Amino acid sequence: MYSELLEEMIPMRVTAHALRCMDKAGGLDEYILRTRDQDLKSVFALELKERLKAAKSAIDSATAPSAP
Repeated sequence: MYSELLEEMIPMRVTAHALRCMDKAGGLDEYILRTRDQDLKSVFALELKERLKAAKSAIDSATAPSAP
């Protein structure tokens, strides 16, 4: 699966149901970020969520306008 925020391929096995959920959410990144921690049910997914949050925060801070 490709992560747009991390700009890298994330090797993982997913079910057809998970693929449909990711498609509905708008991709891997949005699916992981929107899913509650207790629903992710794996250490790998929780670590990926933390990486995605950090990447999103870095992008948001880099694109935020500076104060006058």
